[in-house]
Parts: sequence; structure tokens; C-alpha cells
Amino acid sequence: MIKVPVAGSAAYFSFDVCVSLKVENFDPLLRAAVVGGLDAVEPMFCWVCNALPYFDTANALPAEVSRFSQGIRSFVTLDLTCGPVALAQNQGQSFDQLLELYAASGIEVRAHLGLA
Repeated sequence: MIKVPVAGSAAYFSFDVCVSLKVENFDPLLRAAVVGGLDAVEPMFCWVCNALPYFDTANALPAEVSRFSQGIRSFVTLDLTCGPVALAQNQGQSFDQLLELYAASGIEVRAHLGLA
């Protein structure tokens, strides 16, 4: 999950994403899941494989995946070289930018807020 904070708030928008891991990272992760040791797995490099709306990402993005736990989504931290989407993850988005992000994701909420 990529979390994008809303500036001036404790709220965030999140993207559920698929990541690609090297075999040498995936195998120990799979073994840890089987024996119940996910919480001991160290963060690891990954590639985010999804295109992210609003940010116009078309290529895989370098990142780190961490906080492994059974039944809970892991967190993905984008590499700072990823441009605007990494900046948004680090600095947050304004409420207006959040509305644009929702719209780009196919969810138009302005009318429900009386802003249309």
C-alpha cells in the first residue's frame, strides 16, 4: 500500500499496489509467512508494477516494501527519484489535489461535497 498523506490532516489516500521482488527476497518472505515470522522480515527493494492515476506513472517505480504482517497490507515507500508521486508521499497533498487524485482514480466526490 502506498500512503499519500493529506496535508494538515491525519488522513491519507492509499493506493493498493502490486510489487515485484527478486527471487532471493521472495523466497525468504514466503518461508516467513509459512512459519509465522513475517514481523522479523527486513524491508526490501521492490518495483511497483501499477500505473498510478493522477501521477501518470507508466513505468515500474523503484521502492522499498516493509512492515510485513499476516493479513495486513505492507507499506511501500517510493524512491525519491520517482518524481511527483514520491514528493506527494513525502510531503502530502492538499485537499484540492486529493479531489483531483480521487477523480483521476475514477471516483468523483465533488458533487457530494457541494463543490461541483
